[in-house]
Amino acid sequence: MTIKLLAASAALLATQVAAEDSSVHLTAGMGLGVDSTSNVGLTLSAAHHSSLSETSGVFVGTSLMVPGKTVSKSSAKSAAVFVGGSFKSQVLPASHELGLAAQVTSPADSEEKYEFAPAFYAATTYDLNKDIAIKAQVINAFAHDKEGDVSKHSGNLSIGVTYIAPVDSIDA
Repeated sequence: MTIKLLAASAALLATQVAAEDSSVHLTAGMGLGVDSTSNVGLTLSAAHHSSLSETSGVFVGTSLMVPGKTVSKSSAKSAAVFVGGSFKSQVLPASHELGLAAQVTSPADSEEKYEFAPAFYAATTYDLNKDIAIKAQVINAFAHDKEGDVSKHSGNLSIGVTYIAPVDSIDA
């Protein structure tokens, strides 16, 4: 269900942008959640990329981190929405992404509250061919309390395989 939701979100987003050279990136991989209860799990993300020039572009996307120990009460799940710019490498078949994000983390147990935090987003994608790439991404969130003190640091590190689909190949 989650994969279908991510794919549908990316496809809907792709239909809203009328760029000649745009694509949808669907990524699945292993992630490491870094917070008070570090854990390993599945990371799924979907993003829409539009080219501005041959070497730069913009993107908007979403990512979901589901820990491997989801059946236990001590596993917080996190989701993020991110937007930013992408830059192609002049030397390698790779691109780099930098942007801002908003991250939501579910409570690990019923006594905690959902946490919302601003975040930085960075990723590197290495193209294996025109449709498949290896992607490493980092979402670095800074949760703050009511007084504005940044007391908690959390984030997600992930590496996975990305499928790249041109927007004109997606049936809306």
